Amino acid sequence: MVLARIPDAAGLVARAESAASRNPVALTGRAWALLHADADAVLGTDAVLGTAAAFAQAGYLYQQARTLALAAAMPPEANW
Repeated sequence: MVLARIPDAAGLVARAESAASRNPVALTGRAWALLHADADAVLGTDAVLGTAAAFAQAGYLYQQARTLALAAAMPPEANW
């Protein structure tokens, strides 16, 4: 949703977050981080890196790697 730049991505992520509220390491954290990233937060965004750390702590190594790859791929001018 976010990477595809769907116009209502924020609303869709909010609905997904509500549905996943009992999951402490939901993919919605990564979606919000990408949605709100800006040029100052390309590789150092606390939200993206925090989400990656949460995935690692939960043992979700694929999701950790995917999150870090998405953060690294964001261009400096990114404002998703």
